[in-house]
Order: sequence, then structure tokens, then C-alpha cells
Amino acid sequence: MMAADQHQIYQSAYESVAIETQHGLEQVSLDALQQLRQSLREKLAQDPVQYTALARELDASAVFIDGDRRAHIGAWQLSVQAGRPVLLRQQMPRTARMLFYVALLAKQDGKWRVEAIVLQKVQGL
Repeated sequence: MMAADQHQIYQSAYESVAIETQHGLEQVSLDALQQLRQSLREKLAQDPVQYTALARELDASAVFIDGDRRAHIGAWQLSVQAGRPVLLRQQMPRTARMLFYVALLAKQDGKWRVEAIVLQKVQGL
């Protein structure tokens, strides 16, 4: 297992992605994804009982931007909900009712960080 401060980057077709947030168009680079990965790890560490499995998974994960220009930190995908940037960890396999972990993101002084992790109920396949 990798130490929490070591990072992997898969070969990415792109160096950054653009997301449309309530504050306008934001560019998110691979370096910014690495910052978010570390911030997510720190937030998960605040509740090790609840998030042990997610933290272990994150420690072994890589940062990449796929061919469809979607940014990922392991199983977490960068997305926007109601104008707010988030990292969404979807449940697999899909079921009629699911709980997704959502990391709420903010950009402060030019750096991205995770503000909170919440559970989101999702219905339907």
C-alpha cells in the first residue's frame, strides 16, 4: 500500500478539465487534482472509524483525466451539482436505492480543498 503522501498519476490524455460552477468556468489541472486528493485524504482521516475503507482505497488510487475529459481521483469523479464542484463516489453495483459519498469542494486562495463529505441518497438505476 502507498503512504498517504505518495501519489500516482496515470497517463492522462489531458492536463486539465474545465467545469462550469456557480462562479464561472474553472480549469482543474492534474496538479489541482493532486491537491484535492491530499485534502480528501485529510478529511477522511478526521473520522477514521467511518471512512477507513475509503481512506485505504484512496491511498492506492491514482489521479487521471480520462478520454472523455472526466477527472478522477481513484473511484471519485469530479462533477458539479447545483453549480457547486464536488467529488462523487458512486456505488457499484447499481441498485434501486443507493448512497453516494459526495465531497463538497471549494477553491480558496487559488487552491482546491474538500470542505465536507456527505452522503447523498439516489433513487433509480
